[in-house]
Amino acid sequence: MEATSSSSSSPPHQNQPNRRGTLLSRFARSLVSKNKRRYQDSSFDLDLSYITSTIIAMGFPAGDRSSGVLGLIEGFYRNHMRHVLAFLDQKHGGGRYKIYNLCSERTYDAELFDGKVASFPFDDHNCPPLRLIQAFVESAKSWLRQSADHVVAVHCKAGKSRTGLMVCCLLIYLNYASSAEEAVAYYNLRRTHDGKGRTLASQQRYLRYYELLLRSPEDLGRPNRPLLLASIRLHHTAPHLFPAVFVSDHSAERLVFSSKMLSGTSQSRWRQVDAVEAEFVLPVPVKVEEDFKVKFKDKAGEYYLWLNTRYIKGNQVLLEARELDRYKYRHKSGLNWNLLVELNFADPEEETRR
Repeated sequence: MEATSSSSSSPPHQNQPNRRGTLLSRFARSLVSKNKRRYQDSSFDLDLSYITSTIIAMGFPAGDRSSGVLGLIEGFYRNHMRHVLAFLDQKHGGGRYKIYNLCSERTYDAELFDGKVASFPFDDHNCPPLRLIQAFVESAKSWLRQSADHVVAVHCKAGKSRTGLMVCCLLIYLNYASSAEEAVAYYNLRRTHDGKGRTLASQQRYLRYYELLLRSPEDLGRPNRPLLLASIRLHHTAPHLFPAVFVSDHSAERLVFSSKMLSGTSQSRWRQVDAVEAEFVLPVPVKVEEDFKVKFKDKAGEYYLWLNTRYIKGNQVLLEARELDRYKYRHKSGLNWNLLVELNFADPEEETRR
């Protein structure tokens, strides 16, 4: 069933229900929005921005029972579902909008939007599989191409980082931007007051991956390039900060290695190479394919990285501290911006021939 527009028959704003919320809830929402631009007029006050005339980035539409208890509570300080519905029906009614939900942790009844909801979920502070990005942009393009007045509204929970990655990929795919850097700059300008939008290092890496993919779209059709993660070296590290190591694989959708499962402590599994360098050799090389994550956890906190095997040249990857996710949030005792993470791989075919 298609939504019907209420804009043509709406009475003057002063006779409409309050869609801006109470003074207290509006204050709470402004705090949660932080540096994000809000859509504000006499009828609406929403964590929502027009990136282009047909691409909307917004926060999660909360406050409905179908989102569970947390989603119901979040309606107080996030976009309220009824306000989002009223906005879309007034501005893009008549079935002209489609919602894209990127949340893996929360959902809602799609029938609230007359079924015009597509889900492309991945976890907060993480990266999606490259294939999920491609499926998303193709779906959004298909919807936008059906009519000149169609719009897409993309959201995660906060409507910033995950939304930023996917919207930036869409901007490149639809030729609104010619490069990853241009897409990020434009998105940040339209979504934030201070130009600081996407901040996760791996998400920036994945946007560059996607730019490369668009230049060579045949890459997705090629056979996967599996690799064997054989060892990890930490350069410029301290002996008291030898972390536990976890490896997970999007292709397998599971944890494929954890140093916690080995005998001994995480500290004992590392070999001190010299005063500022340590090596962790996996007992058996771990197979990774396409998208995978390596996480490090010690008493100062955790940090991690996402990579895709298609874009690993050779058998070694070196990443600086600034290229690691959540590294800046570590306790100051474990914060060393000179840290260098080295991942060493083996080719499965070469290992088989030995």
